[in-house]
Amino acid sequence: MPGRAPSSTQAYYRETLPAHNIVNARLGMKKDNYIVGTNLTNEHAALIIDNTTFAWQQPTITRVSTNQPLTLGFRLLYKC
Repeated sequence: MPGRAPSSTQAYYRETLPAHNIVNARLGMKKDNYIVGTNLTNEHAALIIDNTTFAWQQPTITRVSTNQPLTLGFRLLYKC
């Protein structure tokens, strides 16, 4: 819309994400039957750090988005 200022966000202070290693695996016997595992080491990694301040926030509030925890699953396909 004409006349509107562009929206933008700015971090209150710069933070660095720590390094992390996430191991995923899928083991299958056939094309459609397999076992899957994500985050096999169950590492709690910070993926995004957001300390953008809004009118109602203190600059000391920092939000951290993390990865999915250890998850195991399987897929079996049976055809008659």
